Amino acid sequence: VTAANDFSKDQKFRQLSAIHKDKKVKAIRNGQPEVISIYDLVVGDIITLETGDYIPADGIYLNGHSCSVNESSMTGEPLPIKKNEKNIYFIFGCMVVEGVANV
Repeated sequence: VTAANDFSKDQKFRQLSAIHKDKKVKAIRNGQPEVISIYDLVVGDIITLETGDYIPADGIYLNGHSCSVNESSMTGEPLPIKKNEKNIYFIFGCMVVEGVANV
């Protein structure tokens, strides 16, 4: 009985965990703005990132305004990195701390 109960709890925990990890992002796909799951992103989608958003996939800066990213979890750099036409790479898992960007 205990093993069956533990198995059931584990399945429910995995389901809730998967739902919690499924974030939605603003994207432009085929020229149309949409809100889609990070698991449904494909090459060619343009993602709009705003302050507080985690970067759901590696990407290249297209345009934006005053965008800075905290890359300390990946690079160890303690200060936010400004993103612009000269510093174009966005790294998965980092967080936008200021501004807006299309990636």
